[in-house]
This record gives sequence, C-alpha cells and structure tokens, in this order.
Amino acid sequence: MKNIKLRAWDGQKLGQVAVLNIGNLVSFVGSANDFFIADSVMLSVVLKDKNGVEIYEEDILRNTADKELIGVVVYESGGFNVLVRNDLHTRTYMILSIGDHWEKIGTIHENPEMLGS
Repeated sequence: MKNIKLRAWDGQKLGQVAVLNIGNLVSFVGSANDFFIADSVMLSVVLKDKNGVEIYEEDILRNTADKELIGVVVYESGGFNVLVRNDLHTRTYMILSIGDHWEKIGTIHENPEMLGS
C-alpha cells in the first residue's frame, strides 16, 4: 500500500502533514509535531514537474510549450487535471504524466496573483 502524501494550508503557511482524526474538524500534526486546523488539505498527485518538484492539488502550473497556459491542479471526475481559465473559455487538461510539459510556479494560497484574477 502506498503512503498518501498530504499538504495543508493553515491560513499562513503550507506544510506536510499526517492526519490525526477526522470529524467536523480535521486535526493534523506538522513536521514539528504542532497541531493546527487546516483551511485546505491537498493530496499529492504522485507526479513531479519538469524540475523534479512534487505536484499537489491547488498547485499552479505553467505549460512549458505555451507559457500562456497557466492553471490550477484540481481533482475531479476521478482524476487529477489542470484547469486553465482565460477571458474566452475554460479548458481542462488531464494529468497522465507531467514530464517536460508542465512546471510548478506556485500555489493558489501563496501566489493567487499568478492566476490573474
């Protein structure tokens, strides 16, 4: 069985976490064994970008062939996708492999300005 990697945002910082309990609130232990309530929990896609950086939900990716394609990693319809929005339309790109096609440039929590909205 594979280990599930989670990352959480507590409103101020991102951190790797382990789930302690699930109820109305989800409690986590961070790397320093500090408890916190997460605003958002992100699951690892289990793939790395062109620079070897692990990709998680809510990461912002840019297409290396078309620098105008910037989107957010989302989990929908049973798989991970990159959701790209612009003034004209919204497109979804399935993540089967990241390879040299996408690079992580931020997260929606730390770098919302990268999405241009």
